[in-house]
Amino acid sequence: MTGSSNLSTRLPWIGLVLLSMLSLQTGTVLAKTLFAAGGVIGVTFLRSAFSAVVLWALTRPRPRTYSARQWGVVLLLGVVTATMNLTLYGAAARIPVGTATAVGFLGPITVAVVRTRRSGQLVWPALAYAGVLLLSPVGDLADIDPLGLLIAVVNAVCWGLYIVLTARTGALFPRADGLALSTAIGAAVLLVLFVSAGEPGRILDGRVLLLGFVMAMTGTAIPYASDYAVLRRIPQRSYGILLSLEPAVAAVLAWVGLGEALGGGEILAMGMIVAAAAGGAWQAGAGRRRRADDQTSRRSRRRSRVAAERLRPSSR
Repeated sequence: MTGSSNLSTRLPWIGLVLLSMLSLQTGTVLAKTLFAAGGVIGVTFLRSAFSAVVLWALTRPRPRTYSARQWGVVLLLGVVTATMNLTLYGAAARIPVGTATAVGFLGPITVAVVRTRRSGQLVWPALAYAGVLLLSPVGDLADIDPLGLLIAVVNAVCWGLYIVLTARTGALFPRADGLALSTAIGAAVLLVLFVSAGEPGRILDGRVLLLGFVMAMTGTAIPYASDYAVLRRIPQRSYGILLSLEPAVAAVLAWVGLGEALGGGEILAMGMIVAAAAGGAWQAGAGRRRRADDQTSRRSRRRSRVAAERLRPSSR
């Protein structure tokens, strides 16, 4: 009963992580179709601006009620989120979406490694690393735009910071107020960059605006809201391992939506990544159960000692 209860408790959060990945990758594929019309910065700004408006309307945060500490964390998250979005699209504009996602995913894996306390727990991150590297065309690096690859590496750094800061923001703010504030801050940062880059009229086309709104919902609002809820409930290390499915999701969507066939190497890589995600989630749950059992055992021993002391005859 306890095992099935624990599984039923974890399943909704695992489902939210899967929803976040599917939604994010759908938004990324859609965004790539808009780069020619709106530009990378313009499309990234549209994504953040529409998401900020929707999230603000839903949460209605009260900026005057927050402390300096809360503002400091949410400002950092806003800047990191804007940079993460911009570097993801900047990389996707120069290299394949699947490759950009795989390289960027090294950030979440690194968070999982840093949070690992036992050497035995490194098996799952190592398996995920191997799967990501296998999924990436490392043998064809000469054919990949080096600037695109560098931008993807910067995206990996931002993605790792995003996980850490989102968890911290979720702990400091009620509901999703921190998410709405950070998204608005990120949109403001991108607006400055967009205006500085010139040609703001490129995004005023009706088709670009409509697809930009859909992209914002699938690429930002849904995945960020899911991440925000999940990171308030599960450890960052467990989240990082679960997110190992991201490159596999990107590869499958590219196959379904773009007709890109999967070879034996890609299938093997996805199997390794899925195994790492499942193994990491199982190990994290087992660790929590062991800690809970240890605490229960210690409390029982303390109660037994107290009872024994009470029954012991007092010396006169």
